[in-house]
Amino acid sequence: MARLNGILQKWYYDLSIIKKIIFSSIITIVIPIILLAALANKVSSNIIIQKTMDNSFQNLELLTQGLDSLLNSAEHSANILIANNFVQDILSQSKMTDSLERLNNEKLLGVVMDSVLEPRNEASTAVIYANYNFTVGSGFVNPSKLKTEAMNSDLQDERFKAENSKWIDMYKIHYETTQPSTNVISFKKNIIGYNNGAVLGNILININEEIISNNYSQLHYGINGRYFIVNEKGSIVSSQNKSEIFKNISNESYFIQAKEMILGNQIVDIQSEKYLITSKHFERMHWIVMGVIPLDEITADNSKVSFIIYLAGFICVLLAVLSSILLSRSISMPLVKLSKSIKKMGLGDFDVTIPTLGNDEVGVVSRRFNIMTKQISELIDQVYEEQQKKRNYELLALQAQIHPHFLYNTLESVCSLVQMNRNEDAFQMVKALARFYRFVLSKGEKAITIREELQIAENYLMIQKFRYQDKFDFKINVDPQLLNNLIICLSIQPILENCLYHGIRNIRKKGLIAIEGYQEGDKAILYVSDDGVGMNEDEITQIFANEKTSTGRSSFGIRSVSERIKLFFGQEYGIQIYSTIGHGTRVKIILPVLQKTEESWDDQSIDRG
Repeated sequence: MARLNGILQKWYYDLSIIKKIIFSSIITIVIPIILLAALANKVSSNIIIQKTMDNSFQNLELLTQGLDSLLNSAEHSANILIANNFVQDILSQSKMTDSLERLNNEKLLGVVMDSVLEPRNEASTAVIYANYNFTVGSGFVNPSKLKTEAMNSDLQDERFKAENSKWIDMYKIHYETTQPSTNVISFKKNIIGYNNGAVLGNILININEEIISNNYSQLHYGINGRYFIVNEKGSIVSSQNKSEIFKNISNESYFIQAKEMILGNQIVDIQSEKYLITSKHFERMHWIVMGVIPLDEITADNSKVSFIIYLAGFICVLLAVLSSILLSRSISMPLVKLSKSIKKMGLGDFDVTIPTLGNDEVGVVSRRFNIMTKQISELIDQVYEEQQKKRNYELLALQAQIHPHFLYNTLESVCSLVQMNRNEDAFQMVKALARFYRFVLSKGEKAITIREELQIAENYLMIQKFRYQDKFDFKINVDPQLLNNLIICLSIQPILENCLYHGIRNIRKKGLIAIEGYQEGDKAILYVSDDGVGMNEDEITQIFANEKTSTGRSSFGIRSVSERIKLFFGQEYGIQIYSTIGHGTRVKIILPVLQKTEESWDDQSIDRG
């Protein structure tokens, strides 16, 4: 305990003055508000939950009363049909051999059953099973399916016949014409002859599950709440959610508890969410009627009250913080300014200065800090200038590397063309050479347009194509929208040189060099690719590490291009290399979308093959 007190004490004393004042103010306000909100939320939640339970119990009472009325109506319909003289006369016949007579009797009995059922509209169908294998149904009953189902069911079992009347729990029948399969409960009653007291057969009054659920569908239980009915075995026999009918919940704890109580309520977790469940027994069918609603839905309005309390607390805390800031401003402001300035300097802002208002200790430290930041800023400017000079020297070195060897080799090729009387080719080669050097000089500019850079690349490739007639072809295909975009001078030529001397020259077939370009989002992308020998990952790594590769590939030109792009445009730009041995190399140049607007250009795309 003493150690914990020591840690808390050290933490408190390490806080700034303004934080100490704010912390003390918040503690005195926040704790009472939290306690008040928690207490109010608890009390109001209990009240709302109790009212919801009372309302649900009332709805369950209405639901069971409706079920009683529905079952009474079905029993009454059965009694009316049993007492009907026509029904008694037909079923009292000892046999019915004539098929026409049987058919007429079926139609007449169907009419009688419909006349009883339709005005009430509470039972879906009725079926009469006579003793001499005579079966007939009311309207909406398919006779052939009825007879097939009667033969295969246990409704004709002797034990079933022996019972005078009973209710049959929810099951499926397939002989109603309204739909292929129907969930029904049935009231079965024996038909007793009035003349001799013998059992002439039995009658079934079927109540569709839809009729049962319609009986309580108007009982709204919030937005996501619902009512459903479960039998004593835990099988759902009716629900507002039809997908869960016949689902068995006998293993659920809330069903076990509801089964033990005639009238009850409970809050349970179902799939990690809390629900309020109310239940009531319907003894007539040995059912349990249940209501389920998410607890969050019940307490939603209560959450709004809690939110208002917390909002009021937040406003109080905000006022306390503002007053604390004003109180501590005169004490801690000089120190805060010094701390913020040091933090800015740590983030790279070396132009920051602190106004000194006095000659106290803080004022002395502030003046020393201003002197230090000025010296650091001067040193950074000096280093930046040296880096710029270094990049300029590299560009000059690259141009110098191009000038003597390339010029010498090109002029030798011109001489050879003249000796072979290929004067036109020699003229075109000299013309391309002149254009190449004119653009390479680029008027001393570091950044030129992609249009100008592609002209340098095109002239370079044309010169090399004259030198290596059947060695390679080239094509240039760049989106016209990128032609005015800025690029560092001599970004593409060093890559082309590597494509030619280290990729194409070492294969036996005729190679292809391609330059493509288009815009991707906020970036301008250029691809320079060849179908030469390619290289492995180690060689790519050596290029960017300023090392000569194992195949003699030079890294100076490509690495210099990438570093100059990063220095001029930013670290997110530069060069990426993708290559596979035997399949060529693809170099990706990433640039910002930065158009040159000082001059006007035509809209023609550079697209040559």
